[in-house]
Amino acid sequence: MGNGVSARQIRGERDEIMKVMMPVFYVDQCDLTLEEIQIIRVTWAYIIDGTAPGYVEQKNTIPNFPHHNSEEWFVTTMLDRLFDVNPNARSFFGDRVQQIGALMLRFFTMIISKLHEEKHVKHMLEDLGMRHTHLKVRSVEFGIFGDIFTHTVRSSLGPEFGHEVIDKLWCKFFSFILKNVVPICLDAEMNNDHFVRTIPRSFFFETDKTNYHELLEKEITGVEREPAIRTFIDTHPIGSTRSAGGGGGQSHSQHQSSHHSSHHVSHHSSHH
Repeated sequence: MGNGVSARQIRGERDEIMKVMMPVFYVDQCDLTLEEIQIIRVTWAYIIDGTAPGYVEQKNTIPNFPHHNSEEWFVTTMLDRLFDVNPNARSFFGDRVQQIGALMLRFFTMIISKLHEEKHVKHMLEDLGMRHTHLKVRSVEFGIFGDIFTHTVRSSLGPEFGHEVIDKLWCKFFSFILKNVVPICLDAEMNNDHFVRTIPRSFFFETDKTNYHELLEKEITGVEREPAIRTFIDTHPIGSTRSAGGGGGQSHSQHQSSHHSSHHVSHHSSHH
């Protein structure tokens, strides 16, 4: 082995770097319960079908509203902010800003619709990390994007549904993404890998013809959206919301071994 560094030492160093590079909202305990998965799906459905209160208010009050639909508004709002905060990110998109932005939303819809398949989703996120290493996207940039993504979700939901409890839940969701993507990119950076900055045409699953909007709707069939959100807010007071920010509550894997008796919307999740 000579003077080589062990894999354990590398992982330890990586984990220490991750502790200081993650965004403020990041929580390490980010496994999602079935109840939380359902609320993520319901609020995301509001966002992509154009009925999120914050989006509707802007659409109805801004003269000559320039966007054709909620997805275009979300992409524009998100990426304009991203380019302001991290101008270097613009080179990733080239002349395909709206196209890639739309495919990013498609990716999130795919992940959210499959959140109950935890192992499969983790594999997809690890693959996403590997793909981004080929674009020389730095691991720290995922945290920057996560902060902007959750801000855009908050703006879309508005004060009515953008309650602090829901905001914490979306931060927990993106923490789950970061926990699975960042180590892949950070390992590559620490190994001084040399990457080629090219964007394959199939990078964002352009050849995948699955209608993830329909799949998402199928997963929340029978759910009364607004009552489900309000019940979640009412039953997760801020003072005890470690489950939405990084603690209590059973994860999906724990639920498989013991029924979570405190699921107030469990009757909406019968397909699980």
